[in-house]
Amino acid sequence: MMMLDGCALRVLSIACKQFSNCIKGVVVREGGLVFQLRVEFFLLFLTALRKHCWFQLYQLVDLTCQDYPDRCNRYWLVYLFLSHRFNFRLIVEVSVNEFILTCISIFPAVGWAEREVWDLFGLRFVGHPDLRRLLTDYGFDGYPLRKDFPVVGFLEVRYDEQVKRLVFEPTELVQHYRQFSFVAPWLELIRVNNN
Repeated sequence: MMMLDGCALRVLSIACKQFSNCIKGVVVREGGLVFQLRVEFFLLFLTALRKHCWFQLYQLVDLTCQDYPDRCNRYWLVYLFLSHRFNFRLIVEVSVNEFILTCISIFPAVGWAEREVWDLFGLRFVGHPDLRRLLTDYGFDGYPLRKDFPVVGFLEVRYDEQVKRLVFEPTELVQHYRQFSFVAPWLELIRVNNN
């Protein structure tokens, strides 16, 4: 288990005393201190992280998302913050379903990251001033990092000899969720050769 330094212990103590209604859980990981928040108090806690004299987390380093389709709150958002004054990193995690309020008024640099998450996962950030496609084409249908997105996409492209051009047809692969085989193919070959 990782040991916390004095600054991290002070932040943990202050956060648990003053914001206990916002916090679902606290975890200590290799990356530092992790707060798991209730979604209804999300913006309140982020405002405190930026403005409180013992936090001063002015920089939102990164925002990422994970998709768990079998959970009632499908998306797990992970925010990584940095305090230059105290040389301290903090991770905030929140579990949401289809939408969450944007924190662009608190951390203006998050606009780009929220657009990426929306573009790739379809998670809507309510109040975002410019929520549009960023990494996929404007006409792209679906969200490619969702677990229910077909591996091969929605269209098949092939050359039709009769019409002498490329033909786009709907994919005929029925797939609700991706199923992963964690057995490496080369291990199967080794087993067959040994028998």
